[in-house]
Amino acid sequence: MIGAVALTGCGSSKPAYCKNVTEVEHAVNELSSVKSLSALTTALANLQSSTTSLASAVKGEYSGQVSTIKSSVAKLEASVKELSSTQARTSAIAAIPAELNAVSTSVHDLSKEVKSKCS
Repeated sequence: MIGAVALTGCGSSKPAYCKNVTEVEHAVNELSSVKSLSALTTALANLQSSTTSLASAVKGEYSGQVSTIKSSVAKLEASVKELSSTQARTSAIAAIPAELNAVSTSVHDLSKEVKSKCS
């Protein structure tokens, strides 16, 4: 995947958003491998930033898929914030795996959509 990012920046005929899709994929991978709440918060912030950049880059072409990603990220963010609440922690812990899966699935779906243009 690193080679794909490098090619995008070198005058490739691929759409500019291909780089953003790759960045979102990397952010999801980072999110999936965290070991602490601090790392989770940082990875989530990186994913949000990457998703915002992606939304700007696609300029409506894949707005439905990007909207789904943003919605799943927002739900995950809400659960992560609930981890600091003693009363909501148990439900947040129970919700986070499914929300991570929803984020991953929505990013994977977009990746499949753009594959022909970004390969």
